[in-house]
Amino acid sequence: MQQKTPEPYARYAAYTQSSGTGKSRMNDELAKKIIYIPVSLAADNSDTFPPPDVEAGDWFAFHASTRERYEHRMQAFVCSLLKNALDRLKRIEEEWQRAGYHVPAVTGTREVHERMSLLASEFRKKMGDGMEFGQHGEYRAAFYQSVIEGSRNFVPTNVQSKTKKDSPILGQNNKTVKTSAEELTMDPWKKARTDEPLVILCFDEAHMLTMSVAGEYDWTRFSELRRVLRMIVGWPIFTLFLSTVGELEQFVPLPQQETSSRLAIRELGLFAPIVLTPFDILAERISKSNWTLQRVASTHHMTHLGRPLFAAMYDAGDADFQQNIVKFAGTKLLHSKTHPSSLTAMQSLACMGVRIPIHFHPTVPPDMVKERILVGQHLRLLLYAGLGFTSMITTCASEPLLAEVAYRVLGTRRWSAGEAVMIAPSERGAQKFSPPLQAVSEHLKHSYLDLGTRGETVAAVLLLDARDRATTFPLAPNELPPGTDTGGDKTLRYDGARERRIVTVSQFLKALLAKPCHDITPLEYHHVQHAEVRLEFAFKDCFVYFNHFIKATSFEVVNQAYLRLAISRGAALICADNQAGVDIIIPCLFGTQLVSEKRHLFTAMNPYTCGIFAKDVKDPPPVLRMVFALASSGSAVTSPSRRQRTSPGRHEASAKFTAYDIWCAGAGASTFGVVQEGEQEVIDNILKTLRRPREAERMYKDDEPVSAVRAMQPLSSTDRSHFERWAEIEEGIGEECELLEADE
Repeated sequence: MQQKTPEPYARYAAYTQSSGTGKSRMNDELAKKIIYIPVSLAADNSDTFPPPDVEAGDWFAFHASTRERYEHRMQAFVCSLLKNALDRLKRIEEEWQRAGYHVPAVTGTREVHERMSLLASEFRKKMGDGMEFGQHGEYRAAFYQSVIEGSRNFVPTNVQSKTKKDSPILGQNNKTVKTSAEELTMDPWKKARTDEPLVILCFDEAHMLTMSVAGEYDWTRFSELRRVLRMIVGWPIFTLFLSTVGELEQFVPLPQQETSSRLAIRELGLFAPIVLTPFDILAERISKSNWTLQRVASTHHMTHLGRPLFAAMYDAGDADFQQNIVKFAGTKLLHSKTHPSSLTAMQSLACMGVRIPIHFHPTVPPDMVKERILVGQHLRLLLYAGLGFTSMITTCASEPLLAEVAYRVLGTRRWSAGEAVMIAPSERGAQKFSPPLQAVSEHLKHSYLDLGTRGETVAAVLLLDARDRATTFPLAPNELPPGTDTGGDKTLRYDGARERRIVTVSQFLKALLAKPCHDITPLEYHHVQHAEVRLEFAFKDCFVYFNHFIKATSFEVVNQAYLRLAISRGAALICADNQAGVDIIIPCLFGTQLVSEKRHLFTAMNPYTCGIFAKDVKDPPPVLRMVFALASSGSAVTSPSRRQRTSPGRHEASAKFTAYDIWCAGAGASTFGVVQEGEQEVIDNILKTLRRPREAERMYKDDEPVSAVRAMQPLSSTDRSHFERWAEIEEGIGEECELLEADE
């Protein structure tokens, strides 16, 4: 028998997510449809947006001498808040009447919502008028002055040292929290009752409420505010508590940790935390034409992918701010107002996390410290959180701007003009810089990092390291991609090549491998004229653009259409577990036009069997296949021998595609040019890590939340929710991309 869902203790939920994900913006959109009363409890000297409501924050920060006295203050505030909101709404209607505006009469539930929507939109506008960075406008400031004055005048007439549980305190004119809630939601001018929320109270920067009052251990500011919300549970008023801080168990504690007996025995329940957030909503949509590598690798395009913070501030900022958007994003990722000369352990982990798909093994709350810090301070995303935050799934989504930040912080310190930057031992000890693999190894010793079982994370780090090195090779002007502007044009819409984010395949291989491989010929080929074409000529004018990896969860992502989209995000792919024949795929482009008719390079095995090429592709581009045998006891960079020719001087087609193969055995400096002295042991230790995957989608039952979770993980699978906000793609793409058997 299905267990009955318990009635809510109070109508409230915690909304927790990392900075810049649009929590306040989402609520602002909500305020256009429903009466929305925002309270910002940020510290007066903080640089948060929206700015703090200082007087309200001071009221909550008051150190009451007793628990009962603080509960009285909470009742007084909520009562005055609801009363003042009603007064303002009535004034708006009076203004409409004087101006002769027609307001629809209320005759039923539909009319209630229409009227409330009109009032909500006008109230939202007035509350936002004059808001600037650091201060609110006159209307909102006056509103909270009136709320606090009313709170002070809410003088209880029946104050006792001990009051009955959940008993309302009477104030002036016999006002209570319940009567104020009734008047706001059931005033005669609404005339209809509805169980849907008519009013939203929102406490931003709400984590300050969870701090214990000095000398008290069995209650907090929040626990007393929640008791007040319990009093109005029967009215259509819902409360949201917004915060970026991960330590929010007190908002939704486990039943066994509850101070309320009715919650402890599950007679009453709580709403689970809200973590879903919009993603890629300000992105420029990738269409079928007119896109080039220079454009998708541009600062402008990168900024508009991912969380809305950077795109919104970029679009609103002046030219100087736009030029410094990467530095601004760096202050957010590193949680530092300046560019630090040395990195903390959490800063280095944050930088790695936005470039490679680092996950954490499921653990109990006390062991989730690093995940919580990364969410609260370093922009990691929450995909799911349960009661008490005991079950929590986090991720770093595909955000090329943050990956660019990490490259500038780490990559430019490691490589200069294609050579490794020498780091003094004293600087390494001070954590001024740790090479990528060394940094991963250091975190493995003291955390629950989940880096996979196949060595794919190590391979991804090596490939990113090679990409970073290749971007520092000295170049002649004619080595830049065609169409690169080298003049005085400072536009950020086409600066990708000028910023050295695009490299050639030859540069990439030169940076990656310890042994030159430019003169190898294909092992297999589908035209006899390709038999003696050397690698450097086969991939001439072929370009690579990626600065981070996406972990795929679907086999069908390994397909030309989706890999084209990966290029547009500056992403390479770690393939889904058990993907046939390939673990990592780096999409590349012949020429610079990003259209589906152009040819791509895919590091894969059989491109037909793996689904990269459809069965009807008759003239496929050449493929570079690389095997990283990282656990091999020997070290080598070799190209397998070609099959014996049938007769001297003659070639016959041996396959339906042309492939250049490179075998990389071992993980030392004699195999990879990016591995420096002393890093071999580090790699060996990392390869021992095991993977235990967690899928956030399975934690949600309804379709709408699942869609939002997918949008927060761009391109990890082929469901349209993973890309429809930022890219156009033909219907049916991917349906034929199941593992196909190539005709022999």
